[in-house]
Amino acid sequence: MVDTTTSQVSDVDEPPQYRQGPMPRVPAQFRHTDRSGRVEFQFIINADGTVDSASVEVYAASETGYVEAARTTLLNSSYWPACRHAHPVRVSRIRQVITFNRG
Repeated sequence: MVDTTTSQVSDVDEPPQYRQGPMPRVPAQFRHTDRSGRVEFQFIINADGTVDSASVEVYAASETGYVEAARTTLLNSSYWPACRHAHPVRVSRIRQVITFNRG
């Protein structure tokens, strides 16, 4: 049985930390422009360090055309999980910004 209890960052001894992930891929519609993009997400990190795909919400986006590419980057990223009493736990309300720098 999988534990689906979700903690808040304020309730853990060690917050989650970004571990690794792919570089964001600039969507085709922006490849020949100088328009940068920024997408901020809010989501849950599972106890194994993966992003809970069902929890991903767009908090803010400078251009809607960057959202899907940023979401793909986020879902293919991993984290060192949050820990409480030296045990990994799910943690919610994590925010991360994916940035696409152009020009």
